[in-house]
Amino acid sequence: MRNGILTWAVAPAISVVMALHAPCALAAFALSEVGAARGIGPYLVPEGKGGGVAAADYDNDGDVDLFAPTGSGLRHGLYRNGGDGTFTDVSSAVGLTDLDSARTALWIDYDGDDRLDLFVLGDCFSQGSGCFAVSTLRLFHQRADGSFEDTTAAAAIPDDAITMANQHRGGVAAGDLDGNGYLDLVFGLWRGVQRVLLNQGDGTFREVSESSGIGGDVSYFWQPLVFDFDGDGRMDVYSAIDFYRNRLWLNLGNGEFEDIAESSETDNAWNDMGAALGDYDNDGDADLYVTNIEAAVRGNMLFRNDSTSESVAFTRYGEEAGVRRGGWGWGATFFDADNDGDLDLAATNGWSAGSNAEDRSVLFLNDGAESPAFTEIGAIAGFDDNYWGSSVVAIDFDRDGDLDLVQTCNGNGTGPHVLRLLENTIEGPEAANRYLNIRPRMEGPNRRAIGAVVRAETGDRQMMRPVLAGTSFYGQEPAEAFFGLGDATMAERVTVEWPTGFQTVVRNVAADQTTTVTEWSGTQMAAGRRAVLFVPSPPARAATGPQPTGAAAALPRTKKTLRVRSGPVAPPPLGEQGASFDPEVHGGRITIMAGAEPNGFTIAADLAAERWRRRTGSDGTDVVVKFRNRSGPVRLVSLSPSGGIRVRARGAELPFDLLEDPGSIAVRVDLGAQSYCFALGDTERFRRALRLRSGPAAPPRECIEPAAPR
Repeated sequence: MRNGILTWAVAPAISVVMALHAPCALAAFALSEVGAARGIGPYLVPEGKGGGVAAADYDNDGDVDLFAPTGSGLRHGLYRNGGDGTFTDVSSAVGLTDLDSARTALWIDYDGDDRLDLFVLGDCFSQGSGCFAVSTLRLFHQRADGSFEDTTAAAAIPDDAITMANQHRGGVAAGDLDGNGYLDLVFGLWRGVQRVLLNQGDGTFREVSESSGIGGDVSYFWQPLVFDFDGDGRMDVYSAIDFYRNRLWLNLGNGEFEDIAESSETDNAWNDMGAALGDYDNDGDADLYVTNIEAAVRGNMLFRNDSTSESVAFTRYGEEAGVRRGGWGWGATFFDADNDGDLDLAATNGWSAGSNAEDRSVLFLNDGAESPAFTEIGAIAGFDDNYWGSSVVAIDFDRDGDLDLVQTCNGNGTGPHVLRLLENTIEGPEAANRYLNIRPRMEGPNRRAIGAVVRAETGDRQMMRPVLAGTSFYGQEPAEAFFGLGDATMAERVTVEWPTGFQTVVRNVAADQTTTVTEWSGTQMAAGRRAVLFVPSPPARAATGPQPTGAAAALPRTKKTLRVRSGPVAPPPLGEQGASFDPEVHGGRITIMAGAEPNGFTIAADLAAERWRRRTGSDGTDVVVKFRNRSGPVRLVSLSPSGGIRVRARGAELPFDLLEDPGSIAVRVDLGAQSYCFALGDTERFRRALRLRSGPAAPPRECIEPAAPR
């Protein structure tokens, strides 16, 4: 919106897309309501404009559970998945017996103990002044036995300061905003302010709403998203806002955020409600879909990500892409409904009166065209209810290899409130389509890798999925990355880009499975900020005589950050599996370790001690490559090559020079005939942070895989 004039960019070729849309004769899948049969019980939306659902594997048993907050008088529902596609409400058994009204919730592991805790949010909408004395923010910590305790006060969760009965809860999202490894919280009020709580890592939170630049202004905040929109390794915040322009706050790395919604063309100023992220065009970046109230030229909007290394930029599509007409829109989600490799869209809608009381949910099938082109098939696919829908999220609740939907419904003013579970059945030739579901899991407090990006490659198709906490409208989807593979029998390459900046690459991953990828899976690359490469001193300086397995290695600690492990180590990315530091048993081995500050995560590549001795002598080599600050330059802290060890670099623009490929930031350690390479990131990821102006966008091939012996 510019001075009251609606503007958006549309490529000339797009204008004919709608003329090419032909209704599908039959959908390749069907959605059917199975909630009651699978154990979903009564549901009540609080008075107001909707309620949410949070999906996650809260008990770490491998399947997806559901938490559905409810209105006053009905106990919230915690539905534990039995692993057979059925659910049991265990809220009373685990201590979640609160009968106070709540509207939305988010699963996060706020204290880093690998158990998901629960943040529950309510409001006082239409409840009168007596509600103001009741806390509308509650944090429940999960104990080791699976029960929950209220730790709101102990965690220093502030009062929500609700003073008016017409203040309505907005959505909630989480991500590591300050880079300390712990998940922070972003949430707001409709007719209120957006708030930011930073996780201090000691079990408490600190509010930085105003100092961050995100809070302070009163507006009509609905759903936020926390994601790294500019690829600089820092989590940013997008907020859908009713009546006024949306915001995209870019993380500057110094505790402050800058609103770039206007320059990025994401500052829609209609009645924006829900928001979803997904790479609908498989071009490697996250596109944005925002729901609205359909009227005249207004409606739901698809923002295609056209960002470059120089700027964050989106192009708006609505009617041209076939995704505008969504009634009085609320929640939405990208999901591959038929496992063909293209992301489709589901959007729910409705209102309590007038023509919008009969709004029908919509499902937009991705036509797979280069330009955005979707066909609405809700009636054919079985997603055309006329409830007043609120949240909709995609999960594979029965682990049968396709994504199902969960939808919260207010009724339509007179109808029942329903928590709908819609089972997806892929039919016809498409039933043979394959899938791959990746569960990224990392070391440290952010165990479920919130903020990660997972990529899968099959043939000439490259897909990406962001791992988020908070999406849709009052929704949360599990920390998984689900890929439809079409007829591919495997993903030739799966890459997880961790929030720490590291990457893990796993090759030739078989289709039709849910599998966990950790930082130790496949090949490790230090590919981001705060990356540290340690080349320890050689074992010539180690204590003489046999050392029992598990004894501490006696290598000198020439730097505080130098870490030397003994005993069995995790599978290294290069070299032998299960290497350990035991000179007698294993003939003497040393380790190259790369770590991410401050949590000390390490990756290891073992080298034969004798080769090390021959090539380096007794003095050894210590190389530490650091990203000093989240927003600061790359700096070569220490470099003392000796013997045959070389770190080759070239370039003049940075204190840390570049390898032969001028577009990459990488370190290569040459040991005789073998090169060990650690890619610290490609140009597209770091050009903005380091202000590089040229060079290709991919790291050298030799720093993706070990170089062949020369």
